Amino acid sequence: MDTEEISDRQKIRQELDWIRDLNQKDVGRILRAPNMRGVDSSARIIYEDCGLETNILLWRKCLGITLYISDRPVNELRKLFIRQFIAVNDLANSVRNLALTLGCSESFVRMALAEDPKEDPRQEKLFKEKENSIVS
Repeated sequence: MDTEEISDRQKIRQELDWIRDLNQKDVGRILRAPNMRGVDSSARIIYEDCGLETNILLWRKCLGITLYISDRPVNELRKLFIRQFIAVNDLANSVRNLALTLGCSESFVRMALAEDPKEDPRQEKLFKEKENSIVS
């Protein structure tokens, strides 16, 4: 293959630039329309929440790929937030408030606190203070 030859992926990228030249009302009408099964398409959600440029970017990078957006990174970030913002002096109220703030259950907050105290040095302190308050 000649190095000057354009790859299929590069062709797709170049070929999508024409979308910007269309009447934006027509683009919006098409991207907001329900798909053939009557269910909102991912393109519609992305267009409405992120705009046309994000649609084009995703089409360029992922055209034809079925995407699954995992909640695992969000849950890991929730755990990090919990460990950083837990109020040890008012544990019960803090657990409740963190659950409300993060949109998760109180049991999720407690499980996050129980996980690997070595990951965050404040965790060990939290558990020691919690144990001391129970013993007292």
